[in-house]
Amino acid sequence: TDLGEAWLSKKEAINKYKKIFWWYNLYGDHATFKKTLLGRIIFRIIQKKTKNKPLPGWYDTHATL
Repeated sequence: TDLGEAWLSKKEAINKYKKIFWWYNLYGDHATFKKTLLGRIIFRIIQKKTKNKPLPGWYDTHATL
């Protein structure tokens, strides 16, 4: 493929996106996790441990029928 990875089946894509949205719900822009003091503290600890590397946030999806 032009993108360097094999195409996923519908089931594989759904399973992958379940994981993506699970992480996004924890750490995304409007995550409920970040709305609590404890969540913000934990998030800062994670940022320090990962040396402020950005968390993945963009997923480009290409599909065909």
